[in-house]
Amino acid sequence: MCYIVGAAVCDICPAGYYCTDRDKALPCMLGHYCPEGTGDDLVKCPTGTYANVTGLSQESECSRCEGGYKLQSKNRWCFTMVDKIIV
Repeated sequence: MCYIVGAAVCDICPAGYYCTDRDKALPCMLGHYCPEGTGDDLVKCPTGTYANVTGLSQESECSRCEGGYKLQSKNRWCFTMVDKIIV
């Protein structure tokens, strides 16, 4: 994908970014990673992993939840379930 309008040679979208607009490369979104050349086909972090920062470029950058934490449904962060105490 050519993301610089009017460029004599098309540049490939850099790793860690996605390019759907010919004018700019945007940082890969939370919960995803973007290898070089990503357009609108961002790759979700694998099941059981998350990405709570933007700009990841490879699957190995996705993180696993620590013990006692649960993965939020969109692969963006982990959280803990706190039991309510009924008095």
